[in-house]
Amino acid sequence: ASPDDDPDVVADLCRMVDGLPLGVELIAARVGVSSAEDMLASLRADPRSVLTGEDTAHRSLNVVFDSTLALMDQSARILFARLAVCPATFDLAVVRVLGGPSARVDLERLVDASLVVPLDHESGERRFRLSDPTRTYADSLLDDEQRDDAIRRHAEHFRELLVRAGREMVGERDRAWIQRLERDDANVRAALDWWIDHEPARALAFASGLGRATRFGTRDVELCALFDRMLDAAFADDRVDPNPLDVAHVRLSRGWPRFLTGDFEGGMDDMRGAARGFDEYDDAVGTAEAHSALGHMILLATADTDAASASYVRAIESSRRAHAVLTTAMALAEYAQSLILADRVDADVEEMLDEAE
Repeated sequence: ASPDDDPDVVADLCRMVDGLPLGVELIAARVGVSSAEDMLASLRADPRSVLTGEDTAHRSLNVVFDSTLALMDQSARILFARLAVCPATFDLAVVRVLGGPSARVDLERLVDASLVVPLDHESGERRFRLSDPTRTYADSLLDDEQRDDAIRRHAEHFRELLVRAGREMVGERDRAWIQRLERDDANVRAALDWWIDHEPARALAFASGLGRATRFGTRDVELCALFDRMLDAAFADDRVDPNPLDVAHVRLSRGWPRFLTGDFEGGMDDMRGAARGFDEYDDAVGTAEAHSALGHMILLATADTDAASASYVRAIESSRRAHAVLTTAMALAEYAQSLILADRVDADVEEMLDEAE
């Protein structure tokens, strides 16, 4: 690097090739012609540019990768190629999905060969990644059929994960799930995009987990657009009718983002629609959540305590029927809060608060 080059840019260039000596050497040779800033922009736009240099004085990284993989078992080579479909960091569960029975052993070999980079996350979970040039090389090993198979495996894994998250994100487990989904945000989005493009009706199953993980977050406009896209794609596909229960979960998840972006009527309409869908399938917990949210929205948007109370009562009745203790406690507390704000404190309010506690 020249004295005029920004040290932070030079550091970013080295990170782009994971500090591999040959990668750094190839970049250094080209920085003599282009500035470090131009080289970094070029590498970010096309990571393979460092792999295909025409400078005959240097072997390309492809030669290093080829010779390293030649020492690997076939199963390790297959796993390495399939890992190219991960857009960001990944965990052992993804490795097992993309690999075969020997996936963990193969991963250790790839790590030892510096083809996969291990990361120690603050949560204690071990995660891994491929550098951009390495991912580009790994992807070049896949033909179209192999790439499609790996992408589908990846998409199916994260769909199952989001379905499980939607089912388990209650109480004390909320935080752990939210953190887990945040770590895999890029993987989740890539998987969701695949389902929307290929089987949009099944993409709706992402909604419950996404909605719980992002409720009252800071990306309400983005979420509204995402849920709109999911529903539009599902209803536009004439091959399979969307499952009404999945649609109810999407509307439940979309209601708050719509409301918080100022579309009060749209948010309340989503909650009413979600409640009807859950009622149809006798999903008492879903009905309770929709009516509880609707009561809160009515109170915030109109200050109509009587209308809000009717929704809270429905929520409490449904959650009790489902023996959903936490949902019941939350509905009781919110109902009591609405009555307190309306200056309607009486013995019933104290009784509700005692039961909620």
